Amino acid sequence: MASRIVVTTTLLSLGALALVLTVSYFLLHEMITNAVDSSLEKSFRDVAASVTVDDSGKVSIHEPVAETTQTEYWVFSKPSPSQPTLHVVGSSLNMPLPPVAVSLRTTTTPKRVDGDEFAYLGGPVVKNDNRAVATLVVAERLRPYETSRNSLLIGLALAGLVATVGAALVSRWTVRRTLRPVGQMAKAAEEWSDQSIYTRFEVDGSSDEFVALGRTLNRLMDRVTNALHNEQRLTSEVAHELKTPLTVIRAEAELSMLEARDPQVHQRLERIIEQIQTMTHSITALVQIARDQDQQDTATVDEAVASVVDSFAPPDGIHLTPNVVAGGGLLVPRDSLTRSLSPLVDNALKYAKSSVEVQVRTHDGRLLVSVLDDGPGTDGDPFESPTGLGLPLSQRIASAMGGQVSLTQASDPTEITIDIPIGELPTGV
Repeated sequence: MASRIVVTTTLLSLGALALVLTVSYFLLHEMITNAVDSSLEKSFRDVAASVTVDDSGKVSIHEPVAETTQTEYWVFSKPSPSQPTLHVVGSSLNMPLPPVAVSLRTTTTPKRVDGDEFAYLGGPVVKNDNRAVATLVVAERLRPYETSRNSLLIGLALAGLVATVGAALVSRWTVRRTLRPVGQMAKAAEEWSDQSIYTRFEVDGSSDEFVALGRTLNRLMDRVTNALHNEQRLTSEVAHELKTPLTVIRAEAELSMLEARDPQVHQRLERIIEQIQTMTHSITALVQIARDQDQQDTATVDEAVASVVDSFAPPDGIHLTPNVVAGGGLLVPRDSLTRSLSPLVDNALKYAKSSVEVQVRTHDGRLLVSVLDDGPGTDGDPFESPTGLGLPLSQRIASAMGGQVSLTQASDPTEITIDIPIGELPTGV
């Protein structure tokens, strides 16, 4: 955000500078035009005043007067008995006549023409009897004016660039200083996890906008904390209420198994007990979700994985093996990882043909715990399949640890991965 503000300020400053330079150029152009016109008109008057005509009609120039002007000029005589053709009778330049001056020698009214190097003004020289006795063309060099204009524009551009750079630096410093509290708040919020829901932003009694933002966020955190507490309390109460009847049902089923003589009844009771055990695990996971993470014991990843692998008795012909490639020494909340991993292993054992592998590795700052099996694979999202609470609970527990569970490979082999940022873990060894 700070960079965008600085870039926007710089672009606006450059736009303003371009506008100033454009306006300055046109103003200077107008000023130069007026200055050149004034100089040409003054030079025309001065040179015209030095033109004389004798009784025979011969036109001449009073040189001392003509030399007082710095403007270039050419005087063309009118046809007369003594001078039957129009020719130059006076000039300030020892050079061939410019084409523009030649084109103006017959003009009967004042006329201004711009050339490449000079601005020209031509017109008749009228004496006291209101008779045009000659044509005068004066020229003003444009280079000095253009040099002054360009120097001024370059100076304005350099000053504007310096001002723009200064404005950008001041804007950068001001924006960073102003937004520093927001950055600190964002960093603090990033460091907070589910274990730190009681942390709040430090605010004082000032009326600063960011202090007001901190107060608002603190009130929002209070409401979120209360909502989490209510959810945890409800989950814990529901789980507790379910445990008691399940315990009674299991006890009754086990007693019935002792008395059952029919093998089919015995198998049905075993399936009932198995489902009760599965439901008990799910309820325990619900209770685990309701508990704060900081109340859990920690263990290394390889210890947690080993405990999960040891807790299963694979069916005949299926091998369940751990494979810790990297990250086995990282510390994790023991119960959270084991209860997130167990449903994945249980699901893999149901569909595997010959092997299930629990693989641990790290990649790009993340801990990856994958369960791979050589079963038939899956066509859809296993987490949306209505087959029980196991996989959704696994995903929920991983989310509570700051991670996620996803299907990373649908078949050959089927792979489901628990992905947890290492920064979300308690610590590493």
